[in-house]
Amino acid sequence: MWLIFSIFAAFYGYLLNKNKYEKGNIFVCSMPIVLLGIELMDLLKIFINWHTNFMQLMIDLVGFIILFMMLIKDKDKNYVKIMVFLTFGMIAIVCVIFLILWSMA
Repeated sequence: MWLIFSIFAAFYGYLLNKNKYEKGNIFVCSMPIVLLGIELMDLLKIFINWHTNFMQLMIDLVGFIILFMMLIKDKDKNYVKIMVFLTFGMIAIVCVIFLILWSMA
């Protein structure tokens, strides 16, 4: 199973480095950050409810910050603004959708 994930990671890494200044690059770069942010929000909910998984929560938080800083390094201000709005907007949308679904159950 990890072999399959490593193949996807290698392909995704190729996409990140292929063409650095295309318009779709912001979306491609924001996807790993969005996924890590969604996991961070889920772990935050678990930590608040049951006071467990603190170490995983900290690892995700540090990973989120480091990955975000690495992907916006040496970019212009407009690129960074779009990346911030896209990333946090997608995380907020997913969290709101899941909050609605959890409240219906």
